[in-house]
Amino acid sequence: LAAAEKLIARYREEDPDDRVIIFGETRIAAAKRDFEEAARLAREEIRRGGDPNWEVFLASVDRAGLDDASRAAHERYIDSSTGQAEGQAISFRGTSNVWNGRFEPALADFDESTLIITRVGQSVTAELAAKSRMAHALTLWTVGRRAEAIDSARQAITIDPWHPTAHYLLGRFLFEAGREGEGERALAAFEEMNDESHSPDPADWLTLLRADRALALGNPRQALAELGRLEGADADPLIRTFRRVSEGAAHEASGDLEAALDAYRKAADPPELFFPTPLSLEIPALYHVARLEEALGNPDAAREFYQRYLDRWGEADVETPEVMEARARLAAL
Repeated sequence: LAAAEKLIARYREEDPDDRVIIFGETRIAAAKRDFEEAARLAREEIRRGGDPNWEVFLASVDRAGLDDASRAAHERYIDSSTGQAEGQAISFRGTSNVWNGRFEPALADFDESTLIITRVGQSVTAELAAKSRMAHALTLWTVGRRAEAIDSARQAITIDPWHPTAHYLLGRFLFEAGREGEGERALAAFEEMNDESHSPDPADWLTLLRADRALALGNPRQALAELGRLEGADADPLIRTFRRVSEGAAHEASGDLEAALDAYRKAADPPELFFPTPLSLEIPALYHVARLEEALGNPDAAREFYQRYLDRWGEADVETPEVMEARARLAAL
């Protein structure tokens, strides 16, 4: 972060009007979780006729609680985009809808995004279309529509057969749903893809899936051993977030509530610099932190995290069992 700030200062001295400066400053402000400043800088870039870092800007206005500004920014980005960029813009709106508990519009956005990007028909768009489909699958899983989530994960693999995250999601969903035979076949297909790949990325996702398989089959110690192999190898914020959620579940299953709490806390409030990660993991982690704080005899902390969870999804358009439980526990506390 210090090196990034030093570089931006140097660029500003050389050319104060270079748009890279505001682009970088926006990214740095978001990384420091100063979301209001990141949103302000991006709006300034738009006012000057520039093109901001849209993903960071849109995530920042949501996290700063600027809902009206978020809606306006999303519509502006969508209206100014065409083709693949339009599909990606609609996917960003879907992410905003998940943040605000608007699950049905989010699912519609991810559907539309996948369709638009796929229609472009270029090989380079396959990864983006698969990402939209995976966001669709994760959202379905979050609201309890498990069979549909599994189908959506399969569709992501059809779109991009080489996408390791899509293979991971399908296997994870199948094992968690108790469909062990299908899960084993999905794991075998992933292993075959990994053998044929020249990229190191699939190996980490494969290790993560083996950990989730062990956990689903009732072996949390084996799951933790697999997850331990990812230490230092998960610089990707996405892998890191999935790993922490799996670690929390594995530690809790093995009876170590303190370690589970630590893992879920890091999933909910990552100590690293901010990067947008799936809200379908981050927000439920708040609920798990609240549960564990309560179990460990920390009612004040439990109240705080139940409230944070309900602030996000307490008024969602789909009321999940977790929301009902959080509301009941908060009232009891």
